[in-house]
Amino acid sequence: VTLYPNFIKEGYSIIKYDLNGGQTQYGENVLYVQFTPVNHFCPNLIADDGTFYRDEHTLLEFTENEDGSGEAYPAGGMAAIPETGILELYAQWSEWTASSYFNYVTAQKGIYITNYIGNSDIVSLPQTINGSTVVGIISDAFTDKNFDTLVIPRTITSIAYGSFVNCSEFNTLYITDAFDSIYDNAFINCKNFSNLRLNASLPPHHVTHQENIGMRLEAILTRDQNKPLMIFVGGSSCLHGIRAEQIEAALNYEYQVINCGTNAGGTGILYMEALSYYLKDGDVIVNVPEYGANQMGGTNIVWRTFRATVSCYNLFRHVDFSKYTGFFTSMTQYNAQTIVESGTRYDSAQQTYDTRCTGLTPRYCDMSGSRAANPNNNFNATQVNASSLNSNAILRINELYANLSGKGIKYYFSCAPICHTGASGTLSSDANITAFYNKAISSLDCPVISNPLNYKYNSSEYYNSNYHLCTNSAVKHTNSIITDILAQLEKEKVG
Repeated sequence: VTLYPNFIKEGYSIIKYDLNGGQTQYGENVLYVQFTPVNHFCPNLIADDGTFYRDEHTLLEFTENEDGSGEAYPAGGMAAIPETGILELYAQWSEWTASSYFNYVTAQKGIYITNYIGNSDIVSLPQTINGSTVVGIISDAFTDKNFDTLVIPRTITSIAYGSFVNCSEFNTLYITDAFDSIYDNAFINCKNFSNLRLNASLPPHHVTHQENIGMRLEAILTRDQNKPLMIFVGGSSCLHGIRAEQIEAALNYEYQVINCGTNAGGTGILYMEALSYYLKDGDVIVNVPEYGANQMGGTNIVWRTFRATVSCYNLFRHVDFSKYTGFFTSMTQYNAQTIVESGTRYDSAQQTYDTRCTGLTPRYCDMSGSRAANPNNNFNATQVNASSLNSNAILRINELYANLSGKGIKYYFSCAPICHTGASGTLSSDANITAFYNKAISSLDCPVISNPLNYKYNSSEYYNSNYHLCTNSAVKHTNSIITDILAQLEKEKVG
């Protein structure tokens, strides 16, 4: 017997991929990948780019155990490395549904499915039929069908309007992010569609953007297990206006604090629902939403959601997808915006995944550096009134609060800063701000810990938009939130 030693570089860790019936392009059925945690403590897994394949099968995901049990990760998703330094994963595959169950037409680009005539619980569309690539699905191809799981391979980039209609049992979709023409109206009256399994078709990009959630998820996955976690979720006013390090010190380091601020256009409810999967009993979410629809309980997904989640599609697995709209339309828009002549979805500002975002502090995810106020700024005032908190937002926030409470996770509703005096536009009166606050107090089941009258700032206290406080004002804003959190914690202690 001839034996060969295997070595790992000092300071490196290993991901072992057992291809579980599949193989690499070189015929390997097990692949070892070394990485260094210098930039990323939680690496991204290999994307569904064709590196792994299995004849007449589509890659679904990676799991901890060979039989598919245990934690499951999307291709290209983020994973934490255990203390052993070795993460072992097993590829899971879906066998293609036989081509005899499909009617199709052949066009210049490839094959388009026109009708499905089977009745299986799982429909796994083939990547090829008779040697030609399957690239799309035509309207009415799946109408009144009773499957519950749908697997769409990375070759299918186009799904027409009304391709899936009245599929009442349809529950789970596996798909890659490679599509260029899929809109929400491809799925009509598929009311039980609630589980989305999104795989990456390319290595992660945009990971150096300050609004990307990947760095926050890394911090959560590598948290201090000996103390509760407190995360702050909101738009860019949270990113630029909350100082997690300052809050952690004010709480006598009894909590680990992470700033999960991203962008006002993102869907705050989705982020909180998804991130709560990684939280545990005793942890706290402090929501500091801006007063626009999407941050204030809205459920419409926008293109900025994909810039925020591109390195951590894990998040979509942990939400009830039936509550959200706009996913496919927005991702089609996002993909179209970032296509370059090479055919990939990298833009001109692309930096490699091995580059950490230097705009954020590694542990707290606060904005790094100092931002000076510009007294000549004349930003539009923030509009705040009772209608800023609509009935849909109230419903979703209360649903989220009930779900979190069932897991022992606390949820506090706080305030984003209000750009008030000195700005152009119509100012929100104290009466309107009070009306918003009274509505929150009376209609939300969760603790409303902050009065927005205490969160007004002059336009000159911002530095480049009416969402981005300068550093000194961010310190002031954080102190206000600290006061509110301490009061709430004391109230709970007394109660």
